[in-house]
Amino acid sequence: MRMEFRFIEKLGKYGRILRLTRRPSSDEFEKTGKITGLGIFVVGVIGFAVYLLFFFTGQ
Repeated sequence: MRMEFRFIEKLGKYGRILRLTRRPSSDEFEKTGKITGLGIFVVGVIGFAVYLLFFFTGQ
C-alpha cells in the first residue's frame, strides 16, 4: 500500500512538470539539432583520432 502511494505521488509530480513544458519553436529545434550534430561529430573525430593513434603505434 505504501509503495502504491509513492507511485501516485511521483506521477503527480511528473504531471506537474509536463504541464509546465512547451513545444520548442522551429528555430530553437533547429539550433538544438545543429549543436547535437556537432557534438556527435566531435566525439566521432576524437574516437577516430584515438583509433589512428593506436593503429599506427602498434598497440
